[in-house]
Amino acid sequence: MATGRHFDRAALLLLLLRNTVRPSHEGRLNVSALAASLQRPRESIRRAGLALAGDGLCIANDAGLRLPEAFSTLPVFEVLRHTIVTLFDHMWQGFLDTGFELPPLPTDVNGDERLAAALDIYLSVFELSEAPLDTPMSLYVIGAISVLNAQALTHDPVLGPRYGFAHTVPPDELRRPATLQAVADIDDFPYPTIWRQATAARLVGALRRVPEGYLIAKRYMDDPRTNHASLVKVQYVRRILNDLAARRYRPA
Repeated sequence: MATGRHFDRAALLLLLLRNTVRPSHEGRLNVSALAASLQRPRESIRRAGLALAGDGLCIANDAGLRLPEAFSTLPVFEVLRHTIVTLFDHMWQGFLDTGFELPPLPTDVNGDERLAAALDIYLSVFELSEAPLDTPMSLYVIGAISVLNAQALTHDPVLGPRYGFAHTVPPDELRRPATLQAVADIDDFPYPTIWRQATAARLVGALRRVPEGYLIAKRYMDDPRTNHASLVKVQYVRRILNDLAARRYRPA
């Protein structure tokens, strides 16, 4: 991606894209509003906006930040759009394959509608995070380890639904420990960066070290605050999927 390994720049770019492709949002927002939406320090978002502007990916001035007028014709946005829509389609099909009940998706739901829904789901990671650490990199590491732990469960038609609830913590033998090298290899992050974040997460009780790697800690998985936040996020994602199926993402 054009933003490299800079989470603030990537999150800001995607938020600007969401505010542009959704007709109910203005394409230009001030830095304070953007920072509040992403749960990030204002100065971090200001620097991210300047960096994106320097690369020609946004326009920054006294009125705020916005995408360039012809952003949709830029190669980087064409690739970004295709990637996000493809990932969204894989996610939707994965839900269906696992047996989750979803509203039927009309055949004429286009890529722009799926893009807007996908961006809302992605940005909920920042807006509705249940993680005890609040930096983007810590969220990334915890999320990656969670996904790797659940590889044997996610698409299993029996185990997936059985352990897909806040109160159903899968036993260790059904979870695959994640090595930090596997986490680093996902997006080619430096191993020392991943190690520092994993260590911090372990110290606050979010991760547990086992001989084969790391597991999301049971105490964290069965924590009332975490469970409530996870439920809120699941309900939010389901609402997005329902809105997409009901054509509420269709431009007016």
